[in-house]
Amino acid sequence: MKTTEKKPERQIHFDLLRILACFMVVVLHAASRFFDTTPVEAENWMAYNAYDALVRSAVPLFVMLSGVFFLAPERRVSLRKLYRKSIGRIALAYVVWSAVYTVYDMWTGAVACQPLYVLQAWIAGPKHLWYIPMLIGLYVISPLLKKITERADRDLIRYGIVVFLVAAIVKTLKACPFLPGAQTIVLLADQIPTELVLLYSSYFLLGWFLTRCSFSKTQKRILYGAGALCPVVCALLTALVSRQSGEAYADLYNNFTIFTALEAVAVFVFFKDFAPSVSARMKAWIHILSQCTLGIYLTHILVLRILASQMDLQAVAGIWMVPVVSVVVFALSFVLTWSLRKIKGVRALL
Repeated sequence: MKTTEKKPERQIHFDLLRILACFMVVVLHAASRFFDTTPVEAENWMAYNAYDALVRSAVPLFVMLSGVFFLAPERRVSLRKLYRKSIGRIALAYVVWSAVYTVYDMWTGAVACQPLYVLQAWIAGPKHLWYIPMLIGLYVISPLLKKITERADRDLIRYGIVVFLVAAIVKTLKACPFLPGAQTIVLLADQIPTELVLLYSSYFLLGWFLTRCSFSKTQKRILYGAGALCPVVCALLTALVSRQSGEAYADLYNNFTIFTALEAVAVFVFFKDFAPSVSARMKAWIHILSQCTLGIYLTHILVLRILASQMDLQAVAGIWMVPVVSVVVFALSFVLTWSLRKIKGVRALL
């Protein structure tokens, strides 16, 4: 593995990766909707488990993509512009869309129509919006992290990637109660301060690091093989532990296990080197869809909730329900976002 210089400009392969990551988020929420409430012996649960494992790298991929552009040494952005354009925009989006979800929850009765409960629901926001405050935090510290990328050489990049993956392995071992001597393993692992490494800022840096790396064909084959194997092993181990305990076990799905990390790295590297030949018209549509991914992320849970209120999704075979519902929700969320972005003053919220 050697380093290469590459200007992190907006390119179609990253637009495609952003679209894929967004769709993976929709699949994740469609699959996990009944993950905890369905008996682990049921066929539907196995389907939810398989789809869940397949798309767990969605959030890390989003963070890595942000790092590619925010941490480029040649990208000069003043603190004023950073706060007004980037941080201010997504902070406002959080305030507005959290209010939208709160109103919807009041209408459905999920939130009591009392000032204190409404205020608490508005501040907390729906669960999927946790990503926005986290992203704001990354934007806030991006000028500090950029000092790392400005001085990063080949050895530092390799060191950072290796330390992150080793920490992810330790994290994974702690989440494997079926291993011989599991209690001892956990005790030993607890002495390693992986929390200092396993942060979303690490994925933020990892995205930029990987754009500076080139891999041989053999290295790519190994990486892609590991990336393809990770969700399979993760799903099987999750099913094993869940059936042993009699309830859904999700610790192996953590965004910082080796399964999630390797899958994210493999997918990212594949798209980094992906050079599709598309027409100008297709490229324009890919660009439009990529621009709508934030809006799709913000609105898809609302669309999914409304859809779930109109039909019994749990009664449909999970192997078909998850992909079909994901496509429908993604498409409707895109249409909603695309339409709202045409309204003056609303575009900035999406």
